[in-house]
Amino acid sequence: MIFDIQLNPAAATTRINLGSLVVNIANRNPGVTALSAASVQMVSGGRFTFGLGAGAAPGTHWSGEHRILGIDLAPTVEGRHARLEQALDEVDRLWAPDRPPEMAAFPSATPRPPVILGVNSEPLAALAGRRCDGLNVRGHHPRALDFVDAARRARDARTDSPDRPFDISVWTFWDEALADPQHPERVRWEQHGVNRIVLVSFEPHDPAAVARFGR
Repeated sequence: MIFDIQLNPAAATTRINLGSLVVNIANRNPGVTALSAASVQMVSGGRFTFGLGAGAAPGTHWSGEHRILGIDLAPTVEGRHARLEQALDEVDRLWAPDRPPEMAAFPSATPRPPVILGVNSEPLAALAGRRCDGLNVRGHHPRALDFVDAARRARDARTDSPDRPFDISVWTFWDEALADPQHPERVRWEQHGVNRIVLVSFEPHDPAAVARFGR
């Protein structure tokens, strides 16, 4: 559904970037998810960022929709992480430039969109550093900067594409005070390599207030 929502703005705009932050990999077949993301990348002309997450544990508040729909969730955190890594394997297979001819009718993710992992643990942060183009973490998580550091260490150990950008972002709820570059939280995040802040808002805001974040 998240990809269906993005197709209209992808077709109607030319400059804004689009992204999923994040797609729960447990919600549907990872191959379908990868090809849906490729469709948005194709329609947008290369403006899509593909955010993925491992999903919640069974029995938690966030797993209610899966319980109602009968979608099985891996019972352990290790199992959920393994499913996410398998999904990354499927993304690589379906987005490969040399994929087999029988895939010719499938949408092509060209250029390859950046893949960002939403993380809530050091193992997932390290996976993001090893295999992805960035990570996103809750900015006020008590271990947020530990996760960022774990991802950076894993990224620095990679030998493939050493010059490829690595996006480190945090998300937090709307706070106009964060528009100040000297805000203590911003300074602390930036000292650890954070290069993007994602603000979550449930209410409309004055466009001038939003614009202050772009300066």
